[in-house]
Amino acid sequence: MREYLNADGHANTVRLLQDVFKGPICVIEGDSDRKVYIRLFDRQQVRHVCAGPFVKAVVQRLNATATAGVFGIMDADFCRLDGNCSSTDNLFLTDYHDLEVELLFSGAFSKALDELGSEEKLKQATGDKGVDALREVLLGAAAPLGALRWLNKLNSYRLDFEKIDFSKFIDATSLVGDTTRMCNLVCQRSEQYNLIQSTPTEVAIVLDGNPDQKQLCCGHDMVEVMGLTLRKCWGSKNASDVSEERLSQSLRLAYSKEDFTATLLYQALRNWQQAHPDYRLFVEE
Repeated sequence: MREYLNADGHANTVRLLQDVFKGPICVIEGDSDRKVYIRLFDRQQVRHVCAGPFVKAVVQRLNATATAGVFGIMDADFCRLDGNCSSTDNLFLTDYHDLEVELLFSGAFSKALDELGSEEKLKQATGDKGVDALREVLLGAAAPLGALRWLNKLNSYRLDFEKIDFSKFIDATSLVGDTTRMCNLVCQRSEQYNLIQSTPTEVAIVLDGNPDQKQLCCGHDMVEVMGLTLRKCWGSKNASDVSEERLSQSLRLAYSKEDFTATLLYQALRNWQQAHPDYRLFVEE
């Protein structure tokens, strides 16, 4: 039933919860986010409401009625590249494109590699550059698709990115992607045949502008690429062992409070807590 609620419905859910709960309420996008934040906040003090794509609208509606003790967290997506990030009171954004990118650029990434990767293959892949070199590989492989996603948003192309087979346009050994093949695949499955010829050039133009890849790349895409690498050049896992779902779960479980406290998002939430002394978000060590 929850998926059919609109922003007003989710705002009313928050108000009903406040009838029985007097602590702070965090409005988030989905259950995967909840699984991370429930471990980072004081679970005795904070409740979560999943509002899907309506987080911003829900917070704005609650702000308009001066509803106390409510704040929202949502993925930044492309807003920093667009230059139009929200300045809505009580609404906070992830440091990077989305929460999964946050996980990949935390200690959780190294922990997942230790568990799932081949020590020998990882040494060969990193050389003397360390684990950051592997993150850069994932960014580079996912950036063309991130650019296409951004173009889709900017130009309302109506492209369908669901259940893409990354192995059809990214080589599992070299991790070099074929942008033309990628665009062809996405445009054909979306029945946007008129875009097949133009989108590879458009993607190249976006990438030539050197956008911040941590803001451009979708975490889901990076995790999919990570799964490809762990099947061949970083490890020898079966596809089912390193599916996007399994890897995302591993990263969520490995993400620590120490990782979170290093983010700008955490500092913004600490500032919110200080400005609202009647509400406590974190367990004080």
